[in-house]
Order: sequence, then C-alpha cells, then structure tokens
Amino acid sequence: MCDADRNFFDAHLIIGPDGSTLPAGMCGGVAFGSTSNTSTWPPSVLRAAPLDCIVGPNDPRYPGDADVLDVSLDGPALVKHLKEARAHWWPLCGSLRRDGKPLILYIRADDFGSVAKGITRLARAYPVVRFVVDPFPKGKDANWQAGVCLADVTNIWITTRGLYASENTWPNRSEREALYFTIGEVGAGKLLFASGLTPAQMVARGENPEDWLLTVPFVEAAQRELILRKNAAAAFAPAADTRTLHAQ
Repeated sequence: MCDADRNFFDAHLIIGPDGSTLPAGMCGGVAFGSTSNTSTWPPSVLRAAPLDCIVGPNDPRYPGDADVLDVSLDGPALVKHLKEARAHWWPLCGSLRRDGKPLILYIRADDFGSVAKGITRLARAYPVVRFVVDPFPKGKDANWQAGVCLADVTNIWITTRGLYASENTWPNRSEREALYFTIGEVGAGKLLFASGLTPAQMVARGENPEDWLLTVPFVEAAQRELILRKNAAAAFAPAADTRTLHAQ
C-alpha cells in the first residue's frame, strides 16, 4: 500500500511493452493500449478498450471485459453521432452491463468547441453513465476551455492529460494558466490527474505528480488530494478498488 500523502491514480496510463512495473506511489490507474497481462497488478488498475461504434453488450464488437470504454471515433464521425437523437445512443448508454460495473465512457476529441454541446446533451440524457474527457493535449492554442466547461455537468470528469510533462504543448509553464482557469471555472472536484505516459516515462520523468502540483501555488492541499486520488474514487468506483484509493 502506498504512502497516502504521495499516492496518485493515473486516469490515462499508456501500457506497452515497457509497462510491467507501475511507478512508485501509483495506487491505481486506467491502462490504455494494453495487451499485456495486468493480473498481478493492484485491483484498481483498470483496463480501457477502444470502441469505434455505438453498440451495446449484446454486440460482439462490445469489449465486455473492459472497465472503461474508449470511444475512438474520428472527429467527423463523433460529430455525426452526437447530432443523432437520444435513442441512437441507447444500445451503448441505456443498457446495463452484464458484469454490473458502471458504464464509463472515455471520449476523445481534437476540437471540443465542435462537440461540447453534443457531449453535454448526451451526458444529461444518460445521467447514470460516467464520461471522461481530455481538454488539454492539443495545447494552449486549441479550444480547450470548451472541454473544461463540460465538467459543469454532474457526470462528466476532465483530466490533466496534456498538462503533466507539457513542455512542448504548454511552453513556459503556461499549463498553470489552464489549471487556474479550470479550478476557477469548475473547481478541483471534477479534475483527475492523468499523465498520458507509459510507466517507464513516468519513472524517467522523476517528478511525482504530488511534486508537480506542489509547484502550483494556487492549488491547495485539499485540492491536490481531490485531483490525485479522491476524484478518481468517485469517477471510477466501484470499477476500481475504492478501499485502495481511500487508504490512509
């Protein structure tokens, strides 16, 4: 069990050939791109699987063994699907999972300005479904503010992916501007830490997520606790082992 003052949940960890060892202090995470065996990892390491069509559990294309469904539609296809009536999404969003796990959809978008209205409408139509989005990976010149404001909807969470290790997309420490806007606009209670790195890259970076947030003067201790750990318990429980996430 990791130190409660230093642990973190990584809401977007990329698992590849170098992903056999979790970074020190990581009490859980969502593994994207994983084909490796995670059976020996903590129960709070969840598996994300891509889904490029709007289908439900009875369809063979539905990744029934995944904890998180990574809705992998290109920009035009996502816009088209979001313009459809509520019933269009019923097979995916209206059906209970056979394993009893919550339905968690990870939705990617290059331009949230074009899809924010549709995602908001979808999330409100299916309040039991949990949605996670990344506003920041395209950098400071993208329409990331529209993605941030999605977190005003009760069942939508946003992540820090694109801000941590952001020297190229957010130069000159401008990631602080995004954090300042986010906390001021929607609060810290819907923001999840996400590295978007492999375990090896996390270790090589040499900066614990707690240390990263400690360099941001306006992020208070209680807000760091939400971002690094407690928000994940709300967004991913009971898919994750919440006893691990809340360990003291």
